[in-house]
Amino acid sequence: MANKLRALGNDNYAKWSLQGVFTPQGEEGGINLGDIEALGYTPNLVEIERYSKEYAEKTLARSDVIQKDAALSFTLLSLIPEVRAALFMDEPDQMLTQSASTKTVAFAKLVRGRVYATGLRDVTITTFDDGAVEDPVEFVEGTHYRLISETGHIEWIGTTVAEGGVAEVSGAAITETAGRQQLGIMAGNGLRGKLDLFGSNEIGTPMHIELWDVKLTPTGEVALQGADDYTQVQLQGRVYADGTKAARFRFGAVTDLSM
Repeated sequence: MANKLRALGNDNYAKWSLQGVFTPQGEEGGINLGDIEALGYTPNLVEIERYSKEYAEKTLARSDVIQKDAALSFTLLSLIPEVRAALFMDEPDQMLTQSASTKTVAFAKLVRGRVYATGLRDVTITTFDDGAVEDPVEFVEGTHYRLISETGHIEWIGTTVAEGGVAEVSGAAITETAGRQQLGIMAGNGLRGKLDLFGSNEIGTPMHIELWDVKLTPTGEVALQGADDYTQVQLQGRVYADGTKAARFRFGAVTDLSM
């Protein structure tokens, strides 16, 4: 049987792909989110409705939307500082700092295979011995212990238990300019800002999607270890209305980028 309507043709198919930019609230200039494996948008509507009794059976006569919001779901592979901050729920500009200092650390017992903290970072060990007042036994790195300098931990690898140890350790100065991010786990309520999505697809019309106010928080399990692929971070976004925009655009705007 012949078509009753003219076929639209194949120019209206699309395979969307996007690049994302997130601009934290109060800042100028957005951050490229990099490799986005997946990104979903789910509008949530709450309606009231009336089934009229003017008919033999109750019949839907009217419905009205009384509540609107939207949710986003992200799968991200570019673990930039902002993505890490959203994952662990802290501000991205929190940096590790430490004043240069030296301290004496005493251990009551050193057991093979155990790891001991010194309380400093970027550590060097000046002296490490068994703490004896007379003729102390010096401990040798690589024979008795290993040093994890960045975190300031000591792993005891000696073949025997040492009944005590005293280490003179120094921690180097670490300033904010070193750029070593340090996040408080669940210290905040999520990362909030504007989200721009730039269509990069060649099949179909690319779109520019602007969401003025989005809060990013983690969702689901994060494979800190165990996965056989690159680490993927799962984030969710709540979309808020911006009362400064025109009513049509209070949640965001979608613009055709075809030229």
